[in-house]
Amino acid sequence: MKIVIRTLLGIALMIPAADSWPQNLEQIVQNHIEIRGGYEAFKNIQSFRIMGRTVRRGMETSFTACMKKPEKFRYETEFGGNPILFGFDGENAWNTISQGPSGRRGDTGATARGSRNMMMRTLPDLEGPLVDYESKGFSLEWLGNESMEGTEVIKLKLTGEDGAERFLYLDSEYYVILKETSIREFRGNTMEMETYYSDYKEVDGLMIAHTMETRMGGGADRPMGGAGSQTVIESIEINPQLDDSLFEDPARKNL
Repeated sequence: MKIVIRTLLGIALMIPAADSWPQNLEQIVQNHIEIRGGYEAFKNIQSFRIMGRTVRRGMETSFTACMKKPEKFRYETEFGGNPILFGFDGENAWNTISQGPSGRRGDTGATARGSRNMMMRTLPDLEGPLVDYESKGFSLEWLGNESMEGTEVIKLKLTGEDGAERFLYLDSEYYVILKETSIREFRGNTMEMETYYSDYKEVDGLMIAHTMETRMGGGADRPMGGAGSQTVIESIEINPQLDDSLFEDPARKNL
């Protein structure tokens, strides 16, 4: 938690002391958004390009993720020295392999939307789940405060339209998300997934976590083993000029 606190001390003076804030759900969400840069700043993000690296099972791979509103995105990585691409052009989900996370090339309609939702879980989310959570189809509940690794946190329950639940743990002083838990299906097993957020840095006035560590099944002693992973963001570019052709299926371009 010390990384978060050191990084946020510079902006703590810009907002009222936490002890003076009313403790209700609406105020908690407002404080979270304001301390991270403000609602308008997040809604002004029309595109982004992120570069970073992911460590999983002892193997490190680099990635580049691009997004352009309303629904275009592209993700590039590699496996075993081979490049892997997948994306969504607003209508069609595609990838560079016939059997992959985005389904078949050229999917449309409900299949494409399902592929889009699956791939969106891979992309870094600059807004976070609490910005416009109602319009995203979530309901939110405050479950009180508790202690996590010596830090007081605010516990929130985020429920999707499909009934899936996510639990968010916010630093009670700085209102940034430190941890998120959810139940996921993994290789036929139901497991709890924990994601820890740290190393918050300012990018164009927005506070964004640059390190995300995921653990499956609560394996604190083996965060990088099993199905665990760590993602480190090395650079973020807000509102770059991204041509629509970047998000098109490469195979379709050659037809």
